[in-house]
Amino acid sequence: MIFTDLKNATGWKYQIKDAFALNLKAEYIKKLTKDNIFDLNWKNTARIGTVYTDLSTGLYSRIGFKPLESILNSIAFNGNLNNQNTQFHNNAEVFLYLNPMIRYAAYDATIEGSFLADGSPVTFDIQPFVFTTEFGIRFTSNRFNFGYAINYHTKKLKSARVPKGNLYGTIQLNYQFN
Repeated sequence: MIFTDLKNATGWKYQIKDAFALNLKAEYIKKLTKDNIFDLNWKNTARIGTVYTDLSTGLYSRIGFKPLESILNSIAFNGNLNNQNTQFHNNAEVFLYLNPMIRYAAYDATIEGSFLADGSPVTFDIQPFVFTTEFGIRFTSNRFNFGYAINYHTKKLKSARVPKGNLYGTIQLNYQFN
């Protein structure tokens, strides 16, 4: 067998040390404007815990190819869970969205190492203010949700040895059971 000569994986010697992780997250979304095919929302997020502690604020806008669902019932905010007991329906939803945000990071264990586990060999100081944006398309039909997005964020480290930002894509596919 070709796999008999492989050694057991024991981790990466420069990785951040394992530690207990617990985070709490709260979001507040305020509708600024809405019609059948366009809306603009003010989105705020706060996270506190042993992995991330930060505050984010920005705008979330949608342009629909079909009439937009309310933010309470939209796949934009993962609120499309309905059954015969709710006043909402699982209507098909298709929209482009843009979500620029500014984040103030007070703590990031994935970069600084955990305060609960000393001894991570490679850590960095974080860049406190980070700009992020996400542009994409979301689609839902029946119980399936699909999303594709292009994401960008400015650098998260103070180090000069890292790129000024990162650009990447995400694909999302969900099935809702109820």
